[in-house]
Amino acid sequence: MLLNPKHIHQDLLSTLSFDKRQKDDTPHTALLIGPQGQLVCWTTNKNQPFSHDPQSEGEQQHERNGDITHSGAVANGEENDQNEDRVHEEEKQDVDEVEEEEEEPYLEDPERLRLILGLASQWEEDASPRVECELGRVLLHPIPLPPPEIPASGVPLPTVRTTLPSSFVLVLNGSSRTPWTTLNAKADEFRERWKVHAGI
Repeated sequence: MLLNPKHIHQDLLSTLSFDKRQKDDTPHTALLIGPQGQLVCWTTNKNQPFSHDPQSEGEQQHERNGDITHSGAVANGEENDQNEDRVHEEEKQDVDEVEEEEEEPYLEDPERLRLILGLASQWEEDASPRVECELGRVLLHPIPLPPPEIPASGVPLPTVRTTLPSSFVLVLNGSSRTPWTTLNAKADEFRERWKVHAGI
């Protein structure tokens, strides 16, 4: 079977496509790798954020104008400054804790790719396809390869024994809020496109 890199790349890009009207996050990085972790093709969607900014519109307005509190209420100039500072400090600590728990670290593409490849190369098909880590959620989905062509018995050919992989692995990476159902649906979409191009 001959693989067309252009088709593979287009299929991966289509898998990462998302509708801005969707409420759920979608995967932002997709890789197709061999059974031993060899990279076949990869792509990333720059329009899909790697991490979510928990800062609300009210908080952004507070930073710009200085007259809106983190809760969005108008600040009363007659309030005790010490109480206001204490409230703001507590809210800041809460926001910091949420950021630590929910945000994935932003990594440049080469570093993110290296970490995902390292993770995927250790995966076995009998293990869970779902992984939650510092990169967010990672789904590993086997992609079948068509069986090797067997020449007609009447054609004399030298016997060459090679171990051909039976499948590749699709790796989808989303944020910690990307639903597993969305990742699975995207993997199924790629699998159907793959079957068409691979002639399975």
